[in-house]
Amino acid sequence: MKSREPFEQSNSPEREANSNTRKLEKYIGRRQFLKLGAAAGAGLALSHCSSLRTLRRMSGDFDVILRNGTIVDGTGNAAFRADVGIFDDEIGAIGNLADARASTIYDCTGLHVFPGFVDLHSHSDYVLFQDRRAISKIFQGVTTEIVGQDGRSPGPFTDSLGRAMHSYMQSRFGTLPYWKTVAGYYDALEDLGTTVNVKTMIGSGVLRQGQAGYERRKLTSREMRNIRALIDDALDQGACGLSSGLEYMPNAHSSTEELIEMCRNVRVYSTHMRNEDDRVLEAMIEAIRIATESRVRLNISHFKLQGQRNWDKVGSAFHLIHEARENGLKLTMDRYPYTAYHTALNSLFPIWAQKKGINLSLARGRDGDVLRRQVEDKISGIGGYDRIRLGVVYSNRYKKYSGKSLAEVARSTGKPPYELMFDIASSGSASTVVFAMSEENLIRIYSDPEAAIASDGSGLNPGMKGNPHPRNYGTFSHFLRYFVLEKSIMPLEQAVRKCSSLPASIAGITDRGQIQEGWKADIAVFDLKKVRSYASYDNPIRISAGVEALLVNGSFTIRNARFNGTYSGRPLRNVVS
Repeated sequence: MKSREPFEQSNSPEREANSNTRKLEKYIGRRQFLKLGAAAGAGLALSHCSSLRTLRRMSGDFDVILRNGTIVDGTGNAAFRADVGIFDDEIGAIGNLADARASTIYDCTGLHVFPGFVDLHSHSDYVLFQDRRAISKIFQGVTTEIVGQDGRSPGPFTDSLGRAMHSYMQSRFGTLPYWKTVAGYYDALEDLGTTVNVKTMIGSGVLRQGQAGYERRKLTSREMRNIRALIDDALDQGACGLSSGLEYMPNAHSSTEELIEMCRNVRVYSTHMRNEDDRVLEAMIEAIRIATESRVRLNISHFKLQGQRNWDKVGSAFHLIHEARENGLKLTMDRYPYTAYHTALNSLFPIWAQKKGINLSLARGRDGDVLRRQVEDKISGIGGYDRIRLGVVYSNRYKKYSGKSLAEVARSTGKPPYELMFDIASSGSASTVVFAMSEENLIRIYSDPEAAIASDGSGLNPGMKGNPHPRNYGTFSHFLRYFVLEKSIMPLEQAVRKCSSLPASIAGITDRGQIQEGWKADIAVFDLKKVRSYASYDNPIRISAGVEALLVNGSFTIRNARFNGTYSGRPLRNVVS
C-alpha cells in the first residue's frame, strides 16, 4: 500500500491542522507564512483544506503552471484563454498567473487545455496488470477508466468463483495478485501503480455466476440475499453501479425481475442490452423497465442499431428515450465513433447454441438446420460474411488469418463460410470486427446531449499481436478529428463535455472531468492541428497524435508528446452519491 498523500484528511482534525500548517510554512517560507497568517484572521481556518488552498494560492507559488492555453473546461461553456496553477494533485487557480511562480511552467501557447477524458466503458480491468502504461488510452487524453462493464467485473466474487477467475486470468495475463472483493482489486491496482485512474462497476453476470454458474434457472431467495450482500459491500468499497451483458453467458439467463432486484439501492444501471439488432426496441423497453422499477439511473452501453434492416428504427428508439425521460427517468448512453462493433465470434450464434457448446457436431446434429437458419439470418442482417473480420484469433490453425473477413478466409481454405465459423469457434475461437452500423445513426446518437463518448476498449500494449478494433487506440482522437474538427457535428466545447464531465457525472465522480479550482488536476493538453487517430481497421495498433501533455493527479504522465514513465493514477475508492 502507498503512504498517505500530503494534506490527506486524518482521524484527528487538530493534528492534521498542525501538520498542514507546518507543511505550508515549509513550502512558502517563514516570513511569507507569518504575513499570510495575518490575512487568515479574516476567517481562514488552517484546519480546513479550502483555507489551506487559499493560503497557498495567495503565496503565488504552485507546483505546476500551464501557461497561456485555451481552456475548454468540460462544462460545455465557451473556451477562454487563461493559465492553470496546480498544487499537489489539485487545480489551485485559473486565470492570469503571470506573476506567480512554479517548480514547472509548461507553455501552452497555441494549445488547448481540456479536462482529462473519462472512458465510461473500458475493458482494462485485467489488461493493466499486463501493461500498466495503458499506452493506447493515455495518448488519446484518457486519465480515468470505468471498468467492470457488460456484466463482467473484477469482483466481487464468491470464494469458488474468485479462485477460478484468478486461475483463468493468470493464464491470460500472467502473474496476478489474488483478490475477490472490489477493495482487494483496488489494493492490487494501488500496489501496481498505473498511469490512469480506475473505478469499477459491479457485474451482474459475475454475481449470477457465483451463485448458479451457467445454469439456466431462477435464483433462490437465499442466492439473491447473497448477491444483495455482495452488492452492498462492493458499493461501500467504491463501486459506482451495476452493469449487465445480456447477450453473453451466463448473464443472458438473468430475468428482468432478477435484474430489478439487483439494481435496488445502486446509483446507475449500465447495460449491454439483451438485443441490439432485430429486437433492439424490445430490449430498450426492458432496460427502461428495470431502471424505472428499481429507481436508478439508466445508461445504455455502446448504444447502436445493428444491421441495415434495423437502421430505420432510430426514430422509434429515441421516442422511447424521450418518453422515459419525460416520465422522470435519468437516461444516458455511451457510444464509440465507429460503424463496426467488436465482439467474440461465439456471440454471432444464438444463446441456446452457446450453452450447448459451439462445435461442428452441433452444426450437423438434429438442431443443425434450425441453427443454420438462425445464424445465416443474422449474417444476412449484418450484410454478409464479408462484413465480419477476424480480430484477435486464439486458434493456432487460424491465427494467420487475423484481419481477414470470413468470406476471404472461406475462399482461401475452400470451406463454406458457415462451417468455417464453427471450425474457428470450436478450435479456440476469436474476436471479430463486424461492420453493421450506420454513420447517419451515429451522428443522430451524438446529437443527444446525454450521449457520452466511450471506447468499449482496453489500454493495450503497442507490441501486441492480432487485429483488434481501432477504437482501443483511436476512439477519442477519431471523434475529435473526424466528427468535430472536420464534419463539425457539434462545437468543440460540447464535444469535450461528452468526453469528460458527462461520463464523470454518469459514473458519480464529482471531482474530475472539469477544469475547476479545487478539482483534481487530471488535464490533457492538445494540439488540435495534430490531433488524429492513426489506428485503422487494417492497421489498428497505432498510437494517436495530438496529446502534447497529460497530467494525472497533478503529475506529468506525457510531456512534450512523450510518455515519461510516471504512474500517478489511482483507484477511485470514494463512494459515489
